[in-house]
Amino acid sequence: MSETPRDKKPSPTDMPPDLRRTDDRTFGAGLRFGLASIARWSDKVANGAVSAYDKMFQINDTDKAEIYLDIGSKYARQGNSLEAVTALRRTLELEPSNAAAWLRLGLVLIRQADSAGAMEALQKALELGNDSFEVHFHLGEALSEAGKDETAATHYQLAIEKKPESAEAHYRLGVMMDHLKRYPEAVAALEKAIELSPRTTEYYQCLGFTLESMGDRKKAVECFKRAVELERRQRRNGL
Repeated sequence: MSETPRDKKPSPTDMPPDLRRTDDRTFGAGLRFGLASIARWSDKVANGAVSAYDKMFQINDTDKAEIYLDIGSKYARQGNSLEAVTALRRTLELEPSNAAAWLRLGLVLIRQADSAGAMEALQKALELGNDSFEVHFHLGEALSEAGKDETAATHYQLAIEKKPESAEAHYRLGVMMDHLKRYPEAVAALEKAIELSPRTTEYYQCLGFTLESMGDRKKAVECFKRAVELERRQRRNGL
């Protein structure tokens, strides 16, 4: 049974003529797009394709790094963490100053429960100039997993400065403040999270536990009741 065009895997010689022209200004973008699409096959196929294109067109390290970043990002979106880490580390071998690759690597390592590796990768992204909400939020996440609540709280605060409308950032800051027994600050953060997302049951539950720790049982019970009401409503609505 012969291969159909849909089944056949691309080879360098299958490229359209316009993409084989090394003087075409769109060559790099087209090549990266084509190679990134190969990520749906095995890692060996992806690496083999990069090598084959490299031999034909002498791809520079910057383009190679971008190709591997695209492949790693695609694997990450598919939930294939092991292959994602392999591709992203290959990116960083070629281009150690690629802040986007450090950030993506940090996110994948969090998924793998490698808090130490995630902290290192995200800190590197920060040092390279990525002072974004995403970096601070996920650095807070990695630090929290490592039990570094004080530093995690600092990064959640920085994340909130970048994106004050993030209910989840306020919530996580509240959790850190609760762990640190800084209860008034925990209450303020959790109440802000509820203001921004009033239908999230976890926020009421956490606020209830914090209030109970402060000895305010009456308000704590009100929060727990509200959480139960929301859960019942969501079940009725099939959410």
